[in-house]
Amino acid sequence: MDLLIVAIVFSVLLLLGIGLLAISFTVKVGPQQILIVATSEEQTPIVYRSGRKFLLPMYHRHAVFSLEPMEFNLRSRTKAHSGELVDSNLSIGIHFSDDQNFTPDMLFKLVELRQRRLEEDVRGTLMRGVQQTIQSPRYAGTYQHRPGLFMDHLNNCCRHELQENGLKLLRFQILNLSPTIEENHAVQETSSQVAAPMERHMDCLIKISVAGEGTLKKDHTQIKYEARFGIESDPDVIGSFEEWSSPRYRYLRTLSDDEYANLMKIYLKKGIERTLTWLVYEHIKDPEREGFDRPVWRNFQAFAAGASMELKEVAARAVACQIKILELTRNSNPPSVIEPMTFNFNFQDIPEKESVPLTIPVRLVVGVGEEPPLSDTAARELNGLSEAEIEARTRAIIEERFPKAIRSMTIKDINRSQEWFYQGLIHEINSGLHNYGLWVINITVSDITDSVGILEGMRAKALEEYRSQRKNQ
Repeated sequence: MDLLIVAIVFSVLLLLGIGLLAISFTVKVGPQQILIVATSEEQTPIVYRSGRKFLLPMYHRHAVFSLEPMEFNLRSRTKAHSGELVDSNLSIGIHFSDDQNFTPDMLFKLVELRQRRLEEDVRGTLMRGVQQTIQSPRYAGTYQHRPGLFMDHLNNCCRHELQENGLKLLRFQILNLSPTIEENHAVQETSSQVAAPMERHMDCLIKISVAGEGTLKKDHTQIKYEARFGIESDPDVIGSFEEWSSPRYRYLRTLSDDEYANLMKIYLKKGIERTLTWLVYEHIKDPEREGFDRPVWRNFQAFAAGASMELKEVAARAVACQIKILELTRNSNPPSVIEPMTFNFNFQDIPEKESVPLTIPVRLVVGVGEEPPLSDTAARELNGLSEAEIEARTRAIIEERFPKAIRSMTIKDINRSQEWFYQGLIHEINSGLHNYGLWVINITVSDITDSVGILEGMRAKALEEYRSQRKNQ
């Protein structure tokens, strides 16, 4: 009996010891951490990610080590493209990408580097990236207020080298990013009169006011207004460094702050004009359904939305708008809406460019243009005309312009592409219709024939070639 108790106790202690030994050989791999294991120099290392892994020290004697996320505080003084010295103090976190597939070469390199040497390599990569970012012509001082922009540019500079080690940026924080004071004064004294701003960034919201008058295109209500906008940089534009190098935005670098503000006023008024094309009296009279009898400032996001569409041309956007209506005169006799008009023609014996007579049945749908230049012209030229008079004038333009378009084409041109053919017709007809604010909405040519039979021969030849190709396949 005593012997049995001793055996049981011994077995329990043995199992407990084995369990403790197994626990001691278990390694926990945390988030954003990797464990690299290899049994020999020739074996490709194995990567373990989050969870617990059981390892045997003698068996995995060649390489058993973990690589942790890395934190770096980088301080530097770099000469920017503008000539000023910039002091930077940045905090950057680096980790192993969860979706990274490690190649054998990459794993052997990590085994050779280990954590300490890897951190030294990454620190050097990041320092070079910071210096390249500040030295870039695209660098702007407002990066201090927009760390995401700096991080994007830094990531572009470092991504390739980091990916070679399976790494990527995890966290980025600007502790300090400012010109060196002593050097900055010297630069300003010597070059402030001749050097233009490097970029057209805005550090904060700025306010711009405009005043004007116009007409609501829908019901011809006359309006006189004052508007004040809150403007900021457009992150969709500023976030893309390539945009600043394109001809579309490059000229903005040469403008002074006053010139830039005046340019924005021009686009603000364009945005207001765009908005007036769809507003009606009720939108302006009671924008918040509260009613008012005297001029007061009211929030009016419709103007802000229209202005933002135009301000993209100067890398800005309107985030707020208030308007004060000074005068609002409603048109008691609003113009009638001109519905789209459908015309059917059967043009016969129209000579093309090589004098081959063509017969062309065509159907066109014509309407009033909705864009401001066309809608303004339509309101001016068609005002007071009856529907019959407008249709007669439109029909006369088509009868004149359609044959003219055909005379500029050959049969080969016409047979080449339906899209090209239609575009040529529409362009020529619109050149006459635009004088009255009208445009071609749709055009359909059902068939084209010629008295000589050239088109029929070309189609027969094309059909024969197609059948021959199908047969050879």
